Amino acid sequence: MFRLFLFLFICIINVNAQKISRYKGESAESFILRIKPSSSIVYDKVIETAWNNTSVIIAFLSETYLLPLHDDPQQTAYTRVIATLYASDSYKKNYAESIIDTLIEEESPPKIEHIFFANADNDKEKELIILTTWDINNTSVHGKLYSTSIYDYTQKLSKKLLFLNDISSNVNGGCDCIWEIGRIHKSTFKSKADIINGLQSLGYTQ
Repeated sequence: MFRLFLFLFICIINVNAQKISRYKGESAESFILRIKPSSSIVYDKVIETAWNNTSVIIAFLSETYLLPLHDDPQQTAYTRVIATLYASDSYKKNYAESIIDTLIEEESPPKIEHIFFANADNDKEKELIILTTWDINNTSVHGKLYSTSIYDYTQKLSKKLLFLNDISSNVNGGCDCIWEIGRIHKSTFKSKADIINGLQSLGYTQ
């Protein structure tokens, strides 16, 4: 009985520890700057909005990292962007943190083009959609890489949001590029409107 009590007590502590308090009158930007890791910087604008009637803050935090020595003897510093979501309680006082995804360099740093919500599955709740681009310029190909990432909403947000791979692939832009060998590829999904139209064509009513 004592072990069971101790286990439940530790679980309660861990759940409470995941909540992050926001000061009264504190802006979303100031909140993120206060709680972010000291080694990271705010990469893009901080967004405060509502997702299916839940108040949320979305932030992108940039940090540098090194590959293992055997993979990169030169130890080049690379950049990755951690997309993070903070869901509030009904009083906008305590927030639960969830990792959305990690964006890495693809020849250039990622650029967050659009963040929006739309219906992308068979339930009534809307999903989070992020359109990201990378500039591609090397000796063999020139253009821009478009990536559509769709994440599912859950009433109880976990530590990491669920990435909907199949649906994302159906409205993914890919490389809007010209290759040196003469091949040309034009992306279909390069904007919010393109993605919503694609979801509607798949039968998801907006």
